[in-house]
Amino acid sequence: MAHDIVFFLAADDETAAATRLRGPGEAFESVTCRFIEPDSAIAEWDMYYEEPSAEAPPVERLLGWVWPEWVTAPLNDGVEVFALPQRLTRALANASSAELEELAGRWTSRVRSEYLIHIPIFDGRGVLGWGGVRGIRSARRACV
Repeated sequence: MAHDIVFFLAADDETAAATRLRGPGEAFESVTCRFIEPDSAIAEWDMYYEEPSAEAPPVERLLGWVWPEWVTAPLNDGVEVFALPQRLTRALANASSAELEELAGRWTSRVRSEYLIHIPIFDGRGVLGWGGVRGIRSARRACV
């Protein structure tokens, strides 16, 4: 599972690729998340807008979905730069607050059910423990 994930909006793939070694820094508005799988999250969010459903998708359906493309080739250093599908980028930009809340609620419910014992609870100084709804709610606020 990935540790620090930074979502940001770049003008094009070349601009995004240039951030690979140093991150987006202050040049791009960004949102940082921790301990999520960015490629599966992106695929699930894209699926939500393409085929809206109140339920989380079955794992088999998620694994069969088109996954985000790499902007830079993955190396063995843990850094990956993905391009979000255009459909997802447009959908997120045009989504209402209620739609974003619905997506966040559904997604965090799935994460909670799959990874309850693996989700860290932070107090700003480090990990307090693992699991629990408090950690999920904090992650939800931080990532959406």
